Amino acid sequence: MRIAFFCEGFCRSSSIAQPWRHVYETAKRMNLLGHTVCIFSDEMNGHSKTDEIDGIAIYRIKKGKLLLDSEDLLRSFDKFDADIVNWHSGPLSTIYFQRLRKKLRNKIVWNVHHGKIFREDLKYIKISDIYQIQKFWTTFLYTLVPPFIIRNGANTPQVRQIITLSERLKRYFKQIGVQSKKVSVIPSGVDTKVLRPLSMSDMLDQKTSLGVKNNNQIILFFGPLSSLRGADILISAMPKILRKVPSAKLVLLARKSYKDTTDGRLESAARKQPGIKLLNGTIEHSLVTRYLGIANIVVLPFRFWPYTECPLTVLEAMAMAKPVVTTYSGSIQEIIKNGETGILISPGDSNQLSQATTKLLTNKDLSEEIGQRARKYVEATHDWDHITRLTLGVFEKAADAP
Repeated sequence: MRIAFFCEGFCRSSSIAQPWRHVYETAKRMNLLGHTVCIFSDEMNGHSKTDEIDGIAIYRIKKGKLLLDSEDLLRSFDKFDADIVNWHSGPLSTIYFQRLRKKLRNKIVWNVHHGKIFREDLKYIKISDIYQIQKFWTTFLYTLVPPFIIRNGANTPQVRQIITLSERLKRYFKQIGVQSKKVSVIPSGVDTKVLRPLSMSDMLDQKTSLGVKNNNQIILFFGPLSSLRGADILISAMPKILRKVPSAKLVLLARKSYKDTTDGRLESAARKQPGIKLLNGTIEHSLVTRYLGIANIVVLPFRFWPYTECPLTVLEAMAMAKPVVTTYSGSIQEIIKNGETGILISPGDSNQLSQATTKLLTNKDLSEEIGQRARKYVEATHDWDHITRLTLGVFEKAADAP
């Protein structure tokens, strides 16, 4: 099968995050399975018209004033002669689908990584969060797209199948008039061969190499240090946790880049409190993996999740057999079953967070049981090989459709 992936903003550096990670991982595996694969993206400063990553050709489409150049896009798709174009984007792609419907000859499978911000997503937003929320203007723009535009684009003849990353997004498509049989739910994944639990001896060696005391019980948070991700609640809960578990140590891997908002007040608060180790800046994923290896629990207390419908941070922790404390935010409750594969708490609740964290740190058997169940769940449903097979099944269905 000849498969063309399309995703704006794709490059080697962006492929570590969503939705580009999803494109990279599935494209790489389809290529290894013998399919002819390429990735189309948009022109980017510092990147040539053509490129290659791990044997996969990348072609960049010219940009017009607002949208991609339609003629260059159509010409590129025709030249590759794809059986399927796997289009990764949000609802604004419906503009392209309708704009190109008379000339586009390819069959499209549309992957929708995030569709809109639902009412429940805004429940725990505070006035002080407004300055951080502005960077998610595209997601809010998606939310403002009228349902009839999304419906018309989704029902364009070239769009044969739609893949969403969550059940709630599939329900939304059904509510606006898209047939359920046209929509499949395939979440994102992790590489369970790379992300796997460490033995006790390896864990101790890893602690030594990272300068962590063997008797420390590690609570890990990773991602941008912001109140939207609940970092403020976690930092404020540490005194309560330390009173119950004096050996606890919170490690904050606070990623910082031009796209990430880091709250200086939270950095200051973290440095002032005992029991907290803060690492910020450009943090390599290999370092995150090393700290995941030594963590006793992972705490990701999101208050607002405007990214994709399937957070990689949660899946990566589960793949390492770590018990995760997180919140009823976005579609996370579709991934974690409370009390079985993780612990879910209400967003913004410091007491619930400290109680759940203390419970896991003081009950080794429970913690290990939850971690092992989380690992088995991710192996069965979120491994990239499994995600790739499911996706190819949708491609074959779309290619066979008249």
